[in-house]
Amino acid sequence: MFMGGKAFAYYYPVIDRFLRRTIEIPEDQRGDRQSWILPQCIKNQFEGHGNLYVRPLKDSVLDLCAFMIENIRLFADDWSDPAEIEIHWRELRELVSKCT
Repeated sequence: MFMGGKAFAYYYPVIDRFLRRTIEIPEDQRGDRQSWILPQCIKNQFEGHGNLYVRPLKDSVLDLCAFMIENIRLFADDWSDPAEIEIHWRELRELVSKCT
């Protein structure tokens, strides 16, 4: 969340894989996937001064947003209300889609 844009861009694929692989993990072994806070972390990167480094991630982030929204049920244990998690991913999608 607090790393610079260049470091975030380097490590972003780890976040992407971490969330997407949730689909492969049995429900009783998933635990908290941090899906409720990760969209805010990514959003902070696109709003920050280092966004020059994260802008090339736009398409990848939009694809991850689509995955998360489509599969939000996989992350129901992350928060008491999966709809709230979905709202955060939709907000991130809206912000990132406006980036040039």
